Formats: sequence, structure tokens, C-alpha cells
Amino acid sequence: MYLMQCSILAPKNTGVDEINNAILELLSKDLHMYLNANSLALTEEGVSAVIGVSMDSLYPMDFMNILQFSGIAYHKMEFKAGVQIFLLHNLNQSVGLCNGMKLIVKRLGYYVIEVKIITWNNVGKRVFIPRIIMSHFGTDWPFVLHCCQFPV
Repeated sequence: MYLMQCSILAPKNTGVDEINNAILELLSKDLHMYLNANSLALTEEGVSAVIGVSMDSLYPMDFMNILQFSGIAYHKMEFKAGVQIFLLHNLNQSVGLCNGMKLIVKRLGYYVIEVKIITWNNVGKRVFIPRIIMSHFGTDWPFVLHCCQFPV
């Protein structure tokens, strides 16, 4: 009940990361680390700019993995069973899996996370959150970043 009624707010993502890491250290369960699968697609401007040049040499994956875009999950995410997470995308509105929903992680798999809903109409219901492909458009970069990661 306590987790349903409160949230911790931070002005910047670095503050959120520090709080998340401190909470993960307090839990004694096994840590699961998930790395996203990034891929690039050139925009029309990008195609004309890089004719005959390898995409890997222009945009190495090590560089792509440190980029952070709004609405795109981080490259590296760490979870433990029992931790609270927020859903960042609408997945299934009929079940209530909408942006901003609070969830508690119950089990961690490679392709799905089993969670328990702790807010809104379906409190107590267990559902699965899959890895999905998220794409970031509308930047000055000459490519579109496609990322396969959990939307939390």
C-alpha cells in the first residue's frame, strides 16, 4: 500500500540513476542486467551524406550505446525481483498497461518481465512486460535509432 501512494521525484536522470542504484544495493536478490539491441537506419539526408562509407566506422555501437533519447530505454538496465518500476509506453490499455503505471517486478526472464500492477484499476494483477522495439525520430542525427529493450 505504501508504494502505491508515493513516488520519488528527481529533477534529472542522473539523480534517478543514483536512487535506483542505492535501492538495488539494498535488495538481496539476484541482479539481472539487460543490454539493448541497437540498430541504425539512415534517414534520406544520411544516405546522401555517407555514400561509400561504412556505417560502423561513422557510428560505432559503443558510441550508440551511450546516447540517451527521450522515450528510449537505456542501453544497460539492471533489475532485481521486488523493485518498483514505471511503464514508459502504452502496451495494452484494456489490461491497463499504460504510460506511468507503477509495477513491482516479480520474476525476470530474458524476453519478458513478470510484474504485479500496484496502481490504477487492476491492482494486484500479474502481467508480462515484453521487450519491444523503440525508435527515435526527429533529431539532427542522420539516422534513426532502433532499440530493443523493456519499456520501463
